[in-house]
Amino acid sequence: MEFYYFLRGTLAWTATVAILWPFNILLAALAYKIRLGPNKNPLKPKEYWVRSGAVATVVAAITLVALVLDYVLAEEMDFPAGPVHLVVFMAYVPAAVWAIFVFFALEDLMQALSVFVIYIYLPVLVLYVLNAIIGFWQPLVDLAGGMLKVPT
Repeated sequence: MEFYYFLRGTLAWTATVAILWPFNILLAALAYKIRLGPNKNPLKPKEYWVRSGAVATVVAAITLVALVLDYVLAEEMDFPAGPVHLVVFMAYVPAAVWAIFVFFALEDLMQALSVFVIYIYLPVLVLYVLNAIIGFWQPLVDLAGGMLKVPT
């Protein structure tokens, strides 16, 4: 049961970061650059920013679809909320990783997964810690979490 609460929170926190569209272009570009490390960026500057914008837009759209799907399955169709959160999260991550793989033209899916983790969960970690101290991010988490049914 606690695992389902964790999944609900993870979906809410993920949504708050993934849907901040204009800011996410910078996060996607930074995640790609961090993954490259000291290696030279193989993309030209304009192409780099266009691909970063495409990644941010598509991942935000995938996130919105996942939230709507979760809401429809759990609230409207009355499936159990916990397993719905699990299935939606397990479908969301590969879909977002695939989008990153395609739009950044990476060599394999593990590279895309590393960009996804840096792109979404590094900011989530920082915001989670700052939220625990200051509490400024909680209204956005509550807004995203309000769409997600509480597991019973």
